[in-house]
Amino acid sequence: MDQQFNPFQSPKLAPPAAPTAAPMNWIMPFESGHARAKWAMTLLAIMALLSVAAVAVGYTGHQRALEQGSPVTIHEPEGIAGAAVGGLQFVVWVGTVIAFCLWTHRVSRNLPALGGRGLKYTPGWAVGWYFIPVANFVVPIFVMREIWRESDPAQRHLDSQGGKSASPLVAWWWGTYAIRWILSLAAMVVGGIIGGMVAAKAVSNPRARPEELTASMGNMFHWVDWLAIANNGLAFVAAILAILVVRCIDKNQQAKYDLILNEPTAI
Repeated sequence: MDQQFNPFQSPKLAPPAAPTAAPMNWIMPFESGHARAKWAMTLLAIMALLSVAAVAVGYTGHQRALEQGSPVTIHEPEGIAGAAVGGLQFVVWVGTVIAFCLWTHRVSRNLPALGGRGLKYTPGWAVGWYFIPVANFVVPIFVMREIWRESDPAQRHLDSQGGKSASPLVAWWWGTYAIRWILSLAAMVVGGIIGGMVAAKAVSNPRARPEELTASMGNMFHWVDWLAIANNGLAFVAAILAILVVRCIDKNQQAKYDLILNEPTAI
């Protein structure tokens, strides 16, 4: 031995092992989003029906307001019906948002397993952009366009970075929602102006009746009714278009997955 053994010397540590290569099977396996799609489509269908009911109730209330010369109050039959339909719309809307976000997360997560490469949006951000102010007015359509392109079995052999296109259905769906938001904002502005005017008159004349407070406003408060009716009408159209988007993407993802199973080396 070249060196004499010393029992009191510090033990020598083994050199660290060389890092192993990263696993190649990092892509999450395909998991059908059909169950989530059915929930989303069912709730969207209920939203569409409630929108039709809201249009009918809103128009009836508008006619009532024209007859009496003042807005319908919550104590009148038309006001009670409007409040009931509006409450149901809110409850179903919350459930629809949850179901739609869960479905969006699933179909976005499936894209790498379906051959999607160079994706711009993660499953988390595919949902998260819906809750970012201002950005939620623009980004979600690009998210859905990416999901549509990468789910389409007819475009499976095209380059992910170019050549693929999304159906105009996606643009129609998102455009309808965008117009709805603009109408909602307009209704809030007009309603706020009317509310301020009524409050000012009520302070100056506490004994005035409701029809007296609104007498000098002409047809201003009727604009709120028409904006609400138009908003609910567009809500019906948007819900139907959303159902078509969900249904098409759900079918396309399953069809593309079946093709991949039959040709495992195609992608």
